[in-house]
Amino acid sequence: MMLVEIPHPITGSVWVIDKETRRVMEVRSMDSTSDERVVNNVMHHEYRVLTDVEKMQMLAIKDAGMDFYNLCTEVGNSRELSLAKTKIEEAVMWAVKHITRESTFKLHL
Repeated sequence: MMLVEIPHPITGSVWVIDKETRRVMEVRSMDSTSDERVVNNVMHHEYRVLTDVEKMQMLAIKDAGMDFYNLCTEVGNSRELSLAKTKIEEAVMWAVKHITRESTFKLHL
């Protein structure tokens, strides 16, 4: 049995997969601000270790997104709310991508 660990870029969990059978053997959670998210990352070689400020910014964005998402869930169920929740997920994804990308054009205020 050949096991490989693959961090999931969005959820922060780590999937332990048997390479021979391609079965998920275990799913472990990993804090999205952990420096370990860059270790043994097969699919995203460009991940970099974030600064403490970037980690705090990312956590704040994810927390705000989750609060808004939960508020929409409490309001009820409808096509409109489903679309709103999808857009919240997308907004968080893009904001986190801005923080985690490596770019010479990125400004830190």
